[in-house]
Amino acid sequence: MGHPRTIRGIGNPDDYIIPQNPNPQPPPAKVNISLTMPFPQLPEDVQNQILPMLGLQPSVELQHESTLNAVEKMSKAADHAKNLLSPAEEPAQSDQNSTSAAPKAMQTKVAGV
Repeated sequence: MGHPRTIRGIGNPDDYIIPQNPNPQPPPAKVNISLTMPFPQLPEDVQNQILPMLGLQPSVELQHESTLNAVEKMSKAADHAKNLLSPAEEPAQSDQNSTSAAPKAMQTKVAGV
C-alpha cells in the first residue's frame, strides 16, 4: 500500500494521524490485597471499606452492629471500672475460721519453744 498522500479521495492525511501525548500518564497501579483473616472477624469499619473495592455497597447493618458492639464494650469497661473503685469485700465467716486457725496453731508452737 502506498503513502497516504498517494491515495485519492483521502483528504489531508494529518487528520488521520493521532498526535503523541506530550505528557503521557503512567497506567494506574494494580493492587492486590490478600487477607488470611475471615471477613466476619474484621472490624465493621474495615469491612465497609473493603465492600466498595469489590463493587458492593457498604452495609448499613454493619454500621449498626459496630455501634452495638461499641456500646457493649463500653458497658463492660464501666463494670470493670466500678469493680476497681469499689471497696474490698470482707471474707465470709467460714473463710475467717479456716484462716484464723493457722495463726493460732503457729502461736502455740512458738509459745511452746
